[in-house]
Amino acid sequence: MERRVCPACWREQVNAQGIRFTEGSFSEVKALAKQENKPIMLYFKMAGGSCEQLEKDVFTNVELAEFYNEHFVCYAIDAADNNTDMFMGYEVHI
Repeated sequence: MERRVCPACWREQVNAQGIRFTEGSFSEVKALAKQENKPIMLYFKMAGGSCEQLEKDVFTNVELAEFYNEHFVCYAIDAADNNTDMFMGYEVHI
């Protein structure tokens, strides 16, 4: 898969052989998605059971990760950070 050089203001957090979640501000992620002509996959994560299970059992699935890494810019948001503007804009209910 071709890798593009992107702005130094963001970096990727790589789950070992799994889905790559881009770190940085949401506006930076939107700019990257526009540059790469990809939709954004938002993951609102919380501490505890179901999120930890997703990260351990689903996001590390090689075939799923290859699909998401190729077709999406993936962005994880910690729900505990109280991103209320983000939640309202995407109808997230916690």
